[in-house]
Amino acid sequence: MIRLVALACLLAGTPDILPPGHKGVKHELVLHVEEDLAAKWRFFAAPTAGFGVTAIEPEKPFSFSAKYGTRIWAAAPEEKPPERGDDDWFTGHPVANPPVREVSSVPISSPLARVETTCVVRSIEGGKITLEVIGETRFGEDGEPLNSYVVYMMIIIATIGGIGLGVLTARRRMQQAG
Repeated sequence: MIRLVALACLLAGTPDILPPGHKGVKHELVLHVEEDLAAKWRFFAAPTAGFGVTAIEPEKPFSFSAKYGTRIWAAAPEEKPPERGDDDWFTGHPVANPPVREVSSVPISSPLARVETTCVVRSIEGGKITLEVIGETRFGEDGEPLNSYVVYMMIIIATIGGIGLGVLTARRRMQQAG
């Protein structure tokens, strides 16, 4: 039992490590808020595990983390949230979990560098914020949106190249054998 607890403590203290052959991806959310809700509410993001509260500006990307359990909170425009997580403050405010699975890493061969997911606030009722995903844009290393056509063409070209190398290798072996 002691070894199990020691192992859990050791693993909890290790930094985020990407598996070999992978690279990190920045995944951000954009919150779209209708005018009637924007007049009544301000929105904040805060992790459930960790510290720090981020004011969300509608239509501007903000970071979130599935690992640290980022939640989105709403408050009246005149309210000021705590600078660090304060459970008492959060308890009385509407909340939502982002309806998004975070993309944090991809194979190193992927052209993907950043993902931006847009969510719209549909309603705020009974202490719950209803969010809906309305779009996702994937960006390459150059900051330009990835075109799925280009990605598919890269896959097709790589496949044809692999087949071509296989044919050349087979011919060379046949020539050496014969």
